[in-house]
Amino acid sequence: MAKTVYIAQSNYLDVPKVFGNVKALYDFALGFVNTETPHLDREGKPYPATYSRFNTQLKRQGFTTLYTSNSISVEDSIKVDTTTINA
Repeated sequence: MAKTVYIAQSNYLDVPKVFGNVKALYDFALGFVNTETPHLDREGKPYPATYSRFNTQLKRQGFTTLYTSNSISVEDSIKVDTTTINA
């Protein structure tokens, strides 16, 4: 049976982190970026990354990037990919 997992990568992480559900991933990322308002990129413009928006974008695209500020700088971000493994 296949299982979907989410992989978080960042310049700040020594090794990528793997999560089994989006809520755990979002909670980790929110605490890790150490900001009250993380941002997502929407057509080149930042907008606040609520859990609902984060989940929707991740499910729709299969990947997303969470930014620590509205500067949308890759140095201050966490990239999240979705992958399927056979369990």
